[in-house]
Amino acid sequence: MTSSRHALISGAGIAGSALALRLAAYGWRTTVLERTPRRRDEGHNVDVRGAAREVLRRMGLEDAVRAAGTREVGFRVIGDDGRAVAEIPMDPTGPTDGPTAELEILRGELARVLIEAAPASTTFRFGTRITGVEDRGTADGPARVALDDGTTVTADLIVVAEGLRSRTRDLVFDDVTVRETGMYGAYLTIPRTTDDNAWWN
Repeated sequence: MTSSRHALISGAGIAGSALALRLAAYGWRTTVLERTPRRRDEGHNVDVRGAAREVLRRMGLEDAVRAAGTREVGFRVIGDDGRAVAEIPMDPTGPTDGPTAELEILRGELARVLIEAAPASTTFRFGTRITGVEDRGTADGPARVALDDGTTVTADLIVVAEGLRSRTRDLVFDDVTVRETGMYGAYLTIPRTTDDNAWWN
């Protein structure tokens, strides 16, 4: 199936990359922009449960996600002496599989799987972001989008799949507000060592 329809997606994370795959399946050409110079490897673990498992199956990615998964076997609390004081093993046979999902993957690995599954009709442009949008309306043709590398592209559909502090969203919406809570979170990637095991400790 071929189509002249072109979608421009800003953000090469989970949402943007997954959308590019689905649009490509329906014949769209897609361009995915990412302001960082490379794919982001960092991020928290993603538990794939319920409807998300069905989504992976329909996308044909369940095996790829399983192969890239954490293979975590459960949740364990460690005391001051380094010994486990409580543990909840993963139970794939129960109605819910507890703190650890039977299918779990790090966010960066899930992004990699999605990006690598993209067909030739999808282009990823890293180190690039949108600086302006001219929406000419359907009667006058597709929107014209200016990029920070000095180029312009046209798109029939523009999707902003960015995080909370999206700069692009401010270009197309006037009423974007971010309410500060005074709380911050940080996720760090710590390399596995020979002392580590398959538990979430």
